[in-house]
Amino acid sequence: MLNNNMSLVFVMTLERLIQSNELLKGDEYIANFAKVCVLSILFGIFIGGILSYTMRRGTFLSSNAILEVFYVVLGAYLTCMLAHLDFFKISGDVAIFAYGYVVGHYTKYNMSLDGIKNVGLFLNFMYLGAEALTFVFVGISIEDAIDSKYQNIYMALFVILIALGCRFLSAIVIAWNKR
Repeated sequence: MLNNNMSLVFVMTLERLIQSNELLKGDEYIANFAKVCVLSILFGIFIGGILSYTMRRGTFLSSNAILEVFYVVLGAYLTCMLAHLDFFKISGDVAIFAYGYVVGHYTKYNMSLDGIKNVGLFLNFMYLGAEALTFVFVGISIEDAIDSKYQNIYMALFVILIALGCRFLSAIVIAWNKR
């Protein structure tokens, strides 16, 4: 996960530098990469800290499990969307990773049991929706491959193997943790 986020920061840094039409030295690229990375992490920690603080102080939130889920998910979307604004120009993926770490550690103790279960159910729902969209994309790629673009079949098979591999690894991890 962290490697994927750092790759996104690298791509975002290069994209920003290409759009600015400036030719920089090698050390300036590294400094820009570090700036985006550090600011993204700090931004996610800041938003997660605000959410955790308001969850602790706002007793009205803990009285309704649906409000808790809405508040946590809204904070995640807010983190990602604010990070991608032209004003900040930081990585939303890294910011949401830091946000999730802070919220997962501090907010969990301020939520009701129903709220924790509902957040888990909502995230599972989102995961299954993303997986369904992946298989729709694979189906479209295979249909496109039948129409003479045969290289898409290899990509579709690769995506299917990755999805099955991830499913297999998650089943092993779940079985291992239940021992």
